[in-house]
Amino acid sequence: MPGGLIVKWPSGQSLDKNKEIQLDSRNGIGGVSPSIRIPMTMENAIRVTNGEDVELEEAIRILSSLTENS
Repeated sequence: MPGGLIVKWPSGQSLDKNKEIQLDSRNGIGGVSPSIRIPMTMENAIRVTNGEDVELEEAIRILSSLTENS
């Protein structure tokens, strides 16, 4: 990652008392919605088809703008 950024995420799952995953949606219902959504525009669809990681690039752009403004 540029700028020495390190990204980590848990490899486990958050389960309830019935061993059900708590954060994932079921058939589009429930779960945790992202606060920043990347629209699937025609341009983004083409970028994905070309092998670009559109979400990662947008995350880097947003994080870079935060560090520039602080």
